[in-house]
Amino acid sequence: MDIREASARITALVEELKRLNAAYYNEHQEIVSDREYDAKLAELRTLEEAFPQLRRGDSPTGRVGEDRDSFFEKVPHRVPMLSLENTYSYEEVREFDARVREQLGVAPAYVCELKYDGMALSLVYEKGELRYAVTRGNGAAGDNVTNNILQIATIPHVLPGVDFDVEVRGEVYMLNSFFEEQEADTTSKMKKLKTPRNATSGTVKSHDPSKVAERRLQFVGYQYYGTQLAKSHSETIDQLQAWGIPTGALRARCQDIEEVLATIEAWKELRQSQDYDTDGAVVKVDDLELRARLGATTHAPRWAIAYKYPPERKETRLKNVRFQIGRTGLVTPVAELETVKLNHADISNATLHNAEQLVRLDLHEHDMVLIERAGEVIPKIVGVNPAKREAGAKPVTYPACCPSCGTPLAQREGQVYCYCPNHAGCMAQHIAQTIYFVSRTALDIRSVADRKIEEWYRNGLLHAPLDLYTLTLEQLEAYKLSQFKESDYDTDLAGERVLKKQAAVSLKQYIVSSTKLLEQIALSTHRPVEALLVGLGVPNLGEVQSEVLLEHFGSLERLAEATVEEMSEIPGVGEVVAADIWNYFHAPENEALLPRLRGFGFDLTYHPHAALSDSLEGESVVVTGKFAQVGSRPEVVKRIKEMGAKVQSSIGDGTTLLIAGTRPNDKKLQQAHERGLRILTEAEFSDLLSD
Repeated sequence: MDIREASARITALVEELKRLNAAYYNEHQEIVSDREYDAKLAELRTLEEAFPQLRRGDSPTGRVGEDRDSFFEKVPHRVPMLSLENTYSYEEVREFDARVREQLGVAPAYVCELKYDGMALSLVYEKGELRYAVTRGNGAAGDNVTNNILQIATIPHVLPGVDFDVEVRGEVYMLNSFFEEQEADTTSKMKKLKTPRNATSGTVKSHDPSKVAERRLQFVGYQYYGTQLAKSHSETIDQLQAWGIPTGALRARCQDIEEVLATIEAWKELRQSQDYDTDGAVVKVDDLELRARLGATTHAPRWAIAYKYPPERKETRLKNVRFQIGRTGLVTPVAELETVKLNHADISNATLHNAEQLVRLDLHEHDMVLIERAGEVIPKIVGVNPAKREAGAKPVTYPACCPSCGTPLAQREGQVYCYCPNHAGCMAQHIAQTIYFVSRTALDIRSVADRKIEEWYRNGLLHAPLDLYTLTLEQLEAYKLSQFKESDYDTDLAGERVLKKQAAVSLKQYIVSSTKLLEQIALSTHRPVEALLVGLGVPNLGEVQSEVLLEHFGSLERLAEATVEEMSEIPGVGEVVAADIWNYFHAPENEALLPRLRGFGFDLTYHPHAALSDSLEGESVVVTGKFAQVGSRPEVVKRIKEMGAKVQSSIGDGTTLLIAGTRPNDKKLQQAHERGLRILTEAEFSDLLSD
């Protein structure tokens, strides 16, 4: 790998890890497993060691994840609150021991503690009285959540007989028994919180302290800073316990690393019986003087390491494989499973990605499959148990024809994906297109749920996305009436057939909600024409290109009349996209498209955005990646234009700036580095907006 490739990869990894940190610490979501996260972090660290001149100041290798919330006061940590290095094998634990012994010149004793899966917290006592409770934050400073933490019954507000300053670090967590009670309670407001860890984080950062008491959060202390109480960590933790601070029940002092490994192994099954989630064991040098000699990096102490247990896996029966059709006709196999609980979630579906995955797994009908779900990661099938395969079971294969419309499937050269080429007549594609049409990226009709769209298609109320604008209240009322059974009717005194009271109330509520829904659909005609063009779903046409084209031609009518040559001349469009646009507007089914859109009330003229500021005046900007802090991609593009810049879809001779969100395009990053372009992260762009 040369320096340019390394530069692009480092930038991509930094942005990806920052996105994952933001999701974990701020949004209480685990998008990838710990193992996947640590692999990305290790790759970044290796590249930075090989190319130290490319190390960025915002690199996650030199920081811990950040959980700070603007609602809370910021409090600096007296001692940096670092993370721990993670390991996934006993061999790596032995390598940790070898590094420690080499640096110290002696073989130390260790303390092994079960690792709670909750939220890190620092309790600061001044003269024995609890003064602050502070989250990890960015390691240097965290959020003051004292008012919330005071609601945790097991945390003492005063340490008896203590007249000096004390800092206790530990973990806030939720009991599994309480979380499962909430899952079973259909009225609980916690049902959207997928795991006890997510529920804990959300509760600690709640703006309502009473929620902490209601949810019975717990605390366990595992680290002390202040006046030295003893010579060893294990004796110090005993003192915390004597003061009334909860400490972990599963804690063991080990004479050497082999005893440590034996303890970790013994806890593998024992931890499953605890009333809290654990994801590993922490190994610490016990002697405090030896710890001081070992020190720490900017990211983690050298005297401790966390061993992570393998993610939970369970066997379940494959019921069926459903072949799902996307809006472009792409066919994705989805495994339907006998429901099994995994990491507090009921798992009944898992993606199978593509045909190659089916072959690799050698998946057969009704196989017993092994599924894995680490954190919030989408469940995946990691193996099959052939020993439990039914006699005569047939291999699962891709269908030859579209499951929705029966059209023979096609496959592009060099690709593993199959697709349905019947774009005009495939109902499944129309359903997916309509779901995309009403999405925030396009027409933003949020009140129209996915299941409602499918229901309308299945019952003949919709045949294409624009049919939304022809729906009437009379149609919807008639549809609702057709759903009632004979048992929902009664006969009045005049012999007339009438709805029973409960059915009549249901109809009335349906009419009210349908009226509001139709109002929302009508309001969407006021969306800008660039959002409409995105919603139409022209193949290969992206959000940036939609705006660039409309800005150039001035209206959707003029764009529809443009030749392939005219469109191709616009920077960043190209012949492929231009041909797709021409084909779309000249397809027989779209002959009356523009008159229909005007008839529905759409303004097909492009209106330049009012200038927000001149912060980017004269810049030519390329946008790459996904954005969470400042809105969707279309909103980012809009903001850039409001700041006086031009937006390009690809890097060219005139490009002066790249704005990179999470998961940026590696090629664009590499081109930006090669050309020496200025690169702004999403956070930096957000700061620019607030200037």
